[in-house]
Amino acid sequence: MAYWRWLIIDEISMVNARLLAQAEARLRAVIPSANAWKTAVGGEARPFAGLNVIFTGDFHQLPPPEGGYIADVPARFKSHEPGSKVPDVLMNYGRELFWSGPVQGVVELTERERCKDEWWNEVVDELRRGQLSEVNWRYLHGLPVENCKLSAAERASRQRVITGPDDERLQMDRFKHAVAIVSNNDARYQINKDRARWYSQTACTPLRWAAAIDKASTPALQVDACDKESKIRWLQDHDRDTGDLCGMLPLALGMRVALTDHLDRSPDKLLLRGRAGYIHSWVWEENDRLPQVVYVKFENSGHWSLSGIDEPGVYPIYPVKRQWHLDAKRKQKLLKVTRTQLPLTPAYAMTAHASQGKTLRAVLLDLNVDKRVDGTFGTVAASRVRHREDVLILRPFPRWLFSRGEAEGPTLLLQTLRGEEVDWKNYRDARFPSAACEKCKQVRCFDAFDHKQWENIRANRAGICMQCIHGDDGPAKRKISGNRAKIFCAECHAHKIEDAFPRALLTLDAGQKRCLSCAQQVRALTCAACSSTKPVEKFQATMVTMPAESIMCQHCQAEARDLPRQSRERWFTCFACNITYAGRPYQDEKAWGKNQRARRCANCVSRSSRQEDEHTCRNAKCKRKWQEHQPKGSKRQRYCPECRRK
Repeated sequence: MAYWRWLIIDEISMVNARLLAQAEARLRAVIPSANAWKTAVGGEARPFAGLNVIFTGDFHQLPPPEGGYIADVPARFKSHEPGSKVPDVLMNYGRELFWSGPVQGVVELTERERCKDEWWNEVVDELRRGQLSEVNWRYLHGLPVENCKLSAAERASRQRVITGPDDERLQMDRFKHAVAIVSNNDARYQINKDRARWYSQTACTPLRWAAAIDKASTPALQVDACDKESKIRWLQDHDRDTGDLCGMLPLALGMRVALTDHLDRSPDKLLLRGRAGYIHSWVWEENDRLPQVVYVKFENSGHWSLSGIDEPGVYPIYPVKRQWHLDAKRKQKLLKVTRTQLPLTPAYAMTAHASQGKTLRAVLLDLNVDKRVDGTFGTVAASRVRHREDVLILRPFPRWLFSRGEAEGPTLLLQTLRGEEVDWKNYRDARFPSAACEKCKQVRCFDAFDHKQWENIRANRAGICMQCIHGDDGPAKRKISGNRAKIFCAECHAHKIEDAFPRALLTLDAGQKRCLSCAQQVRALTCAACSSTKPVEKFQATMVTMPAESIMCQHCQAEARDLPRQSRERWFTCFACNITYAGRPYQDEKAWGKNQRARRCANCVSRSSRQEDEHTCRNAKCKRKWQEHQPKGSKRQRYCPECRRK
């Protein structure tokens, strides 16, 4: 009996880690034990039941919305603590199939086939690396560039951000029906409805709305209010929350629509999810909520035609039933609702996830996205076209959104598959700094210390972990926000998170910053008071974390304490840590002369000290600082003047 020996999985970047683990387990269960390749010589089971698997795809894509990304670093490479808890065992196993040997070798394709525009490819590459240059950002916005030698026509062609709703390029034929690529489903759903209305008006075609029919299950009726008002509210939710079926589906003859599910997988038709076409006709009684059938003519459909339909490429779409849940975020979903609707959606907008793998005639991009959106959004959205002239950007966007560096996981995974050596210890030290607890003496990750104790460790002082402080009753770790800033260490030449640096050394220029690990390896220091170079044992431990002008040996500290308090020109005592340093405190001149409480070292104050009458805007998308005198007792303004005007 013959068995499969080869399996090809396409677009592996879109497959989540949990799904890959389930597929691998299914293969091992389906392939009979009689297959000689299923087990190794020693009797242990081979991954993928011994099949030779070829994966194709691009790891520098958007991570799947759920199930875990294969290119994310597995848990065992992240934690300093042996035997630490793995968040999702199945998800982690799917990643280990790529990171731990079962998948071996990689062939990288370097020739571009979609886009031959050299400048636009340069922009896409910068977005891919998370290093959008100032020059190209200014070109995209049509701003002046210093020492620019390009012709006026070339500069105009590089301005892809529109000037406003009256921009003449929006009236070009290819952009009238171009797809808008956005970051979330709420925006996609609203844009599709708005542009469907616009199409109906410009084409002078009546617009009809197909209202979905929702039927709640018995558990849903018992728990939730499923009255008329609730069902009207359900119709307003986007289709991704309701079984991929729209609540209110706008339809007009000739309108562009796309499938929300696979209809026909036959090689000549390939009517798969996302396939676009135009509404040809329908059968719809006047007072019915839904049409009996809608006929859609699909683009690039070849010459196939169905029996009874003379025109090629026309396919009938019937209403279908899908189930969705009111408690979709729970592990065990119980509150089921059955929706009846056409598996269609207007095809005027899509998310970046849905656009992956597609080549589009023209696109409208919205790059002014939330800071929590994955950094690869820019390169995925911008690489859908063949030329810069096929792209328009709907509004200005800040450069920092696409200058935060590339994701570490895909780069490290490619290094692993190439067989290159990866220094995982340095990786952990850079992303997950650790220290020994003074009480239990165990080395723990920085999230096992509360903020105050970790600040002590950053200043090269002793710290106690949360488990020793709270015992078994309290929390063992604190929550750490993602996407922490990376800073370059001038000594070890590694990019590490801010928590791996002494706070005082972050005040130095970019080429002088030194991480805590490098600072602790210093063997001699120069006292700023007596100008003598002495072994590090002659200084307090925290001195290795201070700038050179603040370092003071223990001998000079003892002499300084014997001097009268009025003589503060060459030294000060930090109010927080009670250590004497050379020079002046890390404050401005006003704070120096006000009171003793304002005298703090650079380790004991914020990285950027707040100036008088300085405020930070509470708008999450703004966060800018502004200066405004707000009298004591008056209502405090928490938003900057610009946000207040908006």
